Amino acid sequence: MSIIKELILQDKLDEALNKLRKLDFEDSHHSHDNIILLISRLRALKNRFNQGILTEGAMLIEKNKIRIATMDLFNDSYLKGFRETDRNINESRAALVIGCDQYKFAHSLPAAKNDANDISSELTSLNFNVSTLIDPSNNDLKNSISQFKKTLIQKTPNTCLFYFAGHGIQIEGSNYLVTKELDLNTESDAKENCISVDHIFEQITRANCDVNIVILDVCRNNPLSRNLKPNKYLSRGLAPVIAPKGSIIAFSTSPGKVAIEGIARNGLYTGVLLEQLTAPNLSILKMFEKVREKVISKSLGKQISWESTSLIGDFFFNPIK
Repeated sequence: MSIIKELILQDKLDEALNKLRKLDFEDSHHSHDNIILLISRLRALKNRFNQGILTEGAMLIEKNKIRIATMDLFNDSYLKGFRETDRNINESRAALVIGCDQYKFAHSLPAAKNDANDISSELTSLNFNVSTLIDPSNNDLKNSISQFKKTLIQKTPNTCLFYFAGHGIQIEGSNYLVTKELDLNTESDAKENCISVDHIFEQITRANCDVNIVILDVCRNNPLSRNLKPNKYLSRGLAPVIAPKGSIIAFSTSPGKVAIEGIARNGLYTGVLLEQLTAPNLSILKMFEKVREKVISKSLGKQISWESTSLIGDFFFNPIK
């Protein structure tokens, strides 16, 4: 175990993880899951630094905190025998993350790409197996959802998550996600060429995961072309959704409302979500409550994030005992 400690302190994270996987922890005095969590946190710090999210000084401060935790973790007086962490840290997790910012026939969304990449990094640090797609065509998005469904059915993870940052529209009470190349001149164009949120739920729920999470950061401005104005078929914002059993769907703003895009690296909603996602021992419902509180505060009450849930039991993104 001392070898693994030194590898972590030397930032040789992949090598430490490989050695960790070869050990038998049944008689160990160290928590396998907490060590993996430390490695994941260090990886996430590196990713955020490389992406320009953290300054070098901020990264060093956070890294020192994690290294102190590493030293404590490998101190036999700190851990008395092997302890398997509870809740869902040992569960398998899969995520499909989509970001669309370059639209041919609608306003571009400069933050959407950053939102998707940053969410992917955080989910990876939280032990999700993440697939990320940036600026996909409509066919690419359809194929990625189909492949994600197949992966879920084959590997049957306990938790699956779908995240989309980009444009969305509501037609006749149903919600659709818009990809980069679509020119939506008629309602039939939208229905045939966009991806419906109902279709996404239909696909991911076939795998019978314990927890299904859908997060939509959409409706940051009007994606409609000149010829497709709001009417009795086409409405502003997105429609409310009833989440299927074992599922939760989170929206960046309330039904029928438009979200604030902002000028920062991330959109308002995802920026706040990133702050809360790795908070330890915070249930998913409490996390989204905190997100809503901060979104309301930062938008001066102009934007209220919203969820629909049929979850059974608690889910924790970052469970630490």
